[in-house]
Amino acid sequence: MNIGAAMRMALWPLALAGAAALGRSALAPVAAAREGGGRRGERDARAASSPYAADSLAARAEAGDLFRLGRAPSAVRYDPASGAAPEGWTPPRPPRPALRLTGLVGGAEPAAAIEGLPEVEGGRLLRVGERLAGFRIVSIDGGRVRVAGQDTVWVLTLRQQ
Repeated sequence: MNIGAAMRMALWPLALAGAAALGRSALAPVAAAREGGGRRGERDARAASSPYAADSLAARAEAGDLFRLGRAPSAVRYDPASGAAPEGWTPPRPPRPALRLTGLVGGAEPAAAIEGLPEVEGGRLLRVGERLAGFRIVSIDGGRVRVAGQDTVWVLTLRQQ
């Protein structure tokens, strides 16, 4: 006997039991609901399981905000056209750049090669007092460079390789 025949033989009793259950449920009498009668538990069960129209679902969705815990609308109205932020909200500060000192040039006017300046592609050679992308070179001395910008002063040093 192959596997297909064995499966068919195992499924026949299930199919017959399903057909019998369907026939019994179709022929069983439906109990009439008593108006106002019955025990309290029966009335509550009938009221909880009674179907309601789809229109009532739409009315409930419109009446309250279904996705908030308090089922109440937000205190701040959403208006993408105004572009205004709620009171007390401050925008996040932009991330601080990762400035890197990649080289130093000595001489009468020392210069520093700096990478990581925002909106600047690659590294730039800057002297004391020069400004670029909102940053200013404050000093270059002893292998250290002081860079001021964005309410911060960076002290950059060369990495030993």
